[in-house]
Amino acid sequence: MITQIRPAVTYTRDDLVGVFNRHDKNKDGRLSISELKEAFEQIGSRWPLMRAFLELLHADENHNGFIDKEEFEKFIDHVLKNFGKKEKTMS
Repeated sequence: MITQIRPAVTYTRDDLVGVFNRHDKNKDGRLSISELKEAFEQIGSRWPLMRAFLELLHADENHNGFIDKEEFEKFIDHVLKNFGKKEKTMS
C-alpha cells in the first residue's frame, strides 16, 4: 500500500490564491521561481525550491519561466491537489 504524505496544514483555493498573489513581490502579475519558492516555504513545503521548480515545469505552458495570469488557474488547481483540503485522504 502506498501512503501519500500530506502537509499538516491544508489550504482552500482562496487561501492558496491569496498566498501566491501576496508573493508576487514586484506586482508584475506573474510568479518567478524565487517568488514561488517563498510561497511554498510559507505553506509548509518540505522542499520549497524543488516544489517551485516542479510546479513551474507543470504550469508554465508558454515556457517563459514564470507563472503568468493565463497559467495561474491551472497552477492553483495542481497545487490544490497537494496542499488543499480533502474530503477523504487517499491511501
